[in-house]
Amino acid sequence: MNTDPGTSTSSMRDIVETAAQWHVASACDDMDWDGFTAWLEADPAHARAYDEIALADGLIDEHRPALLETEEAAFVAPSRTRVRLALAVAAVLAVAISLPALLVGKETVYRTEAAGRHIALEDGSAIDLAPHSQLSISGRRHDRMALSGGAYFAIQHDPARQLLITAGPIGLRDIGTRFDVQRDGTSVRVAVSEGRLTASSDGLDEPIALDAGKALRIDGETALGFVTPVRPETVGEWRAGHLSYQNAPLALVAGDLARYAGVQIAVPVSLRSRTFSGTLALGDGRTAAHDLAQLLGLALRDDRGGFVMEPAGR
Repeated sequence: MNTDPGTSTSSMRDIVETAAQWHVASACDDMDWDGFTAWLEADPAHARAYDEIALADGLIDEHRPALLETEEAAFVAPSRTRVRLALAVAAVLAVAISLPALLVGKETVYRTEAAGRHIALEDGSAIDLAPHSQLSISGRRHDRMALSGGAYFAIQHDPARQLLITAGPIGLRDIGTRFDVQRDGTSVRVAVSEGRLTASSDGLDEPIALDAGKALRIDGETALGFVTPVRPETVGEWRAGHLSYQNAPLALVAGDLARYAGVQIAVPVSLRSRTFSGTLALGDGRTAAHDLAQLLGLALRDDRGGFVMEPAGR
């Protein structure tokens, strides 16, 4: 069976029809397993549709004797058996129609305030959810996640699962990786410490593969993506009380200190072009703010429990 795996933009009807064709072909000796695998991996919707088709087919097989019995009896007592047959078919179709909802699975939402949270999944995967963050997990195999805030993911390798993590404008696909994601509004940062993942977004010309030691930043204002090197040992180091940067926008650093150190720093427009490279300790938010200002040669002004960053000597 020859099917183009690039069907991510196809209508749902096309996807379901293709899934049905693959399901029929799977019973044949000349099944194209490589093509089938490529089609499944091309889009998470493909795997969901195929599961629905397989489960619906299983329901029909399970009820086949009753369906055949009513079909044969229809020649003897048409009016009564047609009702029974209609009810039987309707029951199977009702379950089949409800399969998409069953496949999505129950959604679990995790929220954090000042303290982070460790989340352990049944397959051995683990997620460290950062302070002031939210993560929703759904899908039959916990393979659909949506993040707001920050999190470090340690995902077990499972080729049969098509994991999709959405964070603002980007989608991350992974089958076994360790990586960190930080989302602030429409700006997103992804850094990989181990393995490989794929990032896609409407603002990107094509999906970007990120290997260990690579980081991607999507600028929320320009929608542009920037890939930079990163030391794997620094990925997710907020869990150990540190934050490291390489030419990071000052406003981005200030946002991180708000989340991880609980200190608010306002950055005026005149300083938003400034960047910071270095490491900050998170033990005390006020100390971290003063360290940042000193390293940049800037001043801090107290402002309603927080700070305003200013040029020195003002």
